[in-house]
Amino acid sequence: MEEDGSNVRRLTTEGTYNASACWSPTGAMIAYVSRFEGKFDLFVYKLGEGKSYQITTGVASSESPDWSPDERRLVFSSGSMGGMQLYTTDLSGNTLRRLTEFSGCQSPKWTRSR
Repeated sequence: MEEDGSNVRRLTTEGTYNASACWSPTGAMIAYVSRFEGKFDLFVYKLGEGKSYQITTGVASSESPDWSPDERRLVFSSGSMGGMQLYTTDLSGNTLRRLTEFSGCQSPKWTRSR
């Protein structure tokens, strides 16, 4: 929608449930969670293309995405290893890396180092 609340339009049509939208730092993309084929995966919607891309596949219950400051990576929580852990991935989804060794991690936020 526009800043004044006008021109509301739907961006996503994939999945049966889309949530946890997170704008990229420059506003060019939106990361979000979508229930797809019975589980939650991360997707990125590129505004310039008007198209969504699936980022995670086969990682159970991907949730709460947040962007790196350079827009090249996402951090998120996932329950794929018995309890919620934190993971990071690039936008291709090919460099998935677990960041934590303990469970109970939720709603990560990526901040710039000082």
